Amino acid sequence: MAPVLSYDLRFRLSDLSPGDRVACNVFFVWEMLRPLLRGATVVCVPDEASYDPVVLVELLARRQVTETLMTPTLLAACLSRHSDIQNDLPNLRTLWFNGEVVTTDLARRAIKALPNTRLLNCYSASETHEIACGDIREIINNETSFCPVGPPMDPDHTYILNQEGKQVETGVAGELFVGGSLLARGYLNLPETTAEAFIPDPFAPGSRMYRTGDLARMLPSGILEITGRVGAMMKIRGYSVVPGKVENAIIELLAVKQCAVIAHGEGLDRQLVAYIVRDKEDPGMLFSSLKPAPPPSTPGWTTSAPTASTREAAKTCAHKKQLLILCGR
Repeated sequence: MAPVLSYDLRFRLSDLSPGDRVACNVFFVWEMLRPLLRGATVVCVPDEASYDPVVLVELLARRQVTETLMTPTLLAACLSRHSDIQNDLPNLRTLWFNGEVVTTDLARRAIKALPNTRLLNCYSASETHEIACGDIREIINNETSFCPVGPPMDPDHTYILNQEGKQVETGVAGELFVGGSLLARGYLNLPETTAEAFIPDPFAPGSRMYRTGDLARMLPSGILEITGRVGAMMKIRGYSVVPGKVENAIIELLAVKQCAVIAHGEGLDRQLVAYIVRDKEDPGMLFSSLKPAPPPSTPGWTTSAPTASTREAAKTCAHKKQLLILCGR
């Protein structure tokens, strides 16, 4: 039922017809089934094209795509490689943003580069489909660094709560929770994780709500704005990252004695950085491990850059450090 409701909500924002050609890559249920319900053509984007802005734009142009989805990072790369992208993609009528916050600078560049394309900023989670979505031209605020994400799709079940679980006033930041009919049932075979993320909804007895882990505030205009992450979790290039798990993987799989992972930079330049103390017993093993590829348990979107010595000490480590970029530009 939840996917059907999700399709209906997005059809209200941007409907499709048999003449449309929608390029999809990441989410099968979320992306590929929706166009087929309207008789539109689905264009499957291969992985090798998804991360290459030149190949991707060539594919979208060749297949005369009318709608697609990109992360802000990917769009920024496409704009940097295609000075006249609207001429390259004359058929593109709708472009969805998802997975990351959209900087105001990127929004302005996109508006200028794609004057004939509708730009939709969509904030969603796998656990609850769409949460908020809006047309960037209508919600952009040139006085702020980041674009809001639009009005909530289900405002009656979108809650911003303080630490006591009480709803905050308009304009005040708090943790974002989402209830309603779009919620997933839970995580397959992970009852403890499900119980932590899906908790009883005090505003709808007998129902559940999902803890997004995001900090947000509702603007007086009724537009939702994401302001950060709760606790240790962070967003890197659209992926939710728990630094502690990355630290454990590095210590387990590389010649590392201690490790502290932090986020470095803001917006499109945000990277994941690990400060490490090499194992004195086998210091050379670190470099040999890094040369072929990142450790097998790290996500596929990570890449290892050459290490470089730094004199700065991470607060959690007391010895000499090496700087390891896990998410290179």
